[in-house]
Amino acid sequence: MNDSPAGLVHAKGLRKDYGRGDGLVRALDMVDLDVNRGEAVAVMDPSGCGKSTLLHLIGGLDRPSAPSMLSGGQRQRVAIARALVNDPEIVLADEPTGNLDSASAFDVLSLLGDLHAKGLTLVIVTHDERIAATADRLISMRDGTFVDETQLTGGSRGNLGTFAEWEHLR
Repeated sequence: MNDSPAGLVHAKGLRKDYGRGDGLVRALDMVDLDVNRGEAVAVMDPSGCGKSTLLHLIGGLDRPSAPSMLSGGQRQRVAIARALVNDPEIVLADEPTGNLDSASAFDVLSLLGDLHAKGLTLVIVTHDERIAATADRLISMRDGTFVDETQLTGGSRGNLGTFAEWEHLR
């Protein structure tokens, strides 16, 4: 994704391969594409040239064989944006800050905090007790079953944004 306000799609070095060895077909070969907000873009050429593959990659329906030009935090924000495109009532987040540096974790937690403040329901799976402490309710699991459920009433309850600000300042 492009950080500029006008940029809606930014893809660089997209490559998609199908098959292996002698059966390898390269559907996309290092394609770069920028699409601005409000722009109408037509992609045309013969069948089998990679047009549908390009759309599948841009839409998140398929994964490229090669652009991991995004950082971990950028990939997390793209995943959240993809989840929000259909205006859901709930966001399911599996270790949303796992393997992220502090700045990226701050951005992701701030985004989740904003979503919760706007009324979206969050279910977050995490190993981080500090993130869990921001929830309204904490469920602990062991060996595939719930072993404890606690209604949280104090501290940073329900305020991921506050936790993110505090963590960012550390």
